[in-house]
Amino acid sequence: MVYLPWLEQHSGRESFSVYGSEGIKEHSLSFPVYDATLMRFIKQAEKTSLMDRNYRYVYTRNQIKGHDAERAIIQRATYKDWGILKGIFSQYVMGGRVKATLWSEAVKEDIFYLVLSRMQNIVSQWEKLPELQGAEAKE
Repeated sequence: MVYLPWLEQHSGRESFSVYGSEGIKEHSLSFPVYDATLMRFIKQAEKTSLMDRNYRYVYTRNQIKGHDAERAIIQRATYKDWGILKGIFSQYVMGGRVKATLWSEAVKEDIFYLVLSRMQNIVSQWEKLPELQGAEAKE
């Protein structure tokens, strides 16, 4: 959650540049150079329990196609949809190891921010649940 402000601030922007010092583009393959904060975020995210190696099945099971579908699912997600949120998050974190543009795409399209803020919202609601149950018991 430490990265939420950074993710919100960089929403809609590219978070990488293409390395191309003098003459390299003409004679060699170009490769992306990522923002250092994004790389720290990815490395920490990979170590969490939020990674779901079966993220592809989440997409097929829920017929998620495109960023608009992802945003819609994220927006209406409840605690029952925690696995779906993990799948979407994992798609970009783990998939970025194979397809380099996914990390930047998730920042630019606001996917990382939306998933993490929705998870934070769900956790905060879940933490309030005992308080609500206690208030009902007193009535």
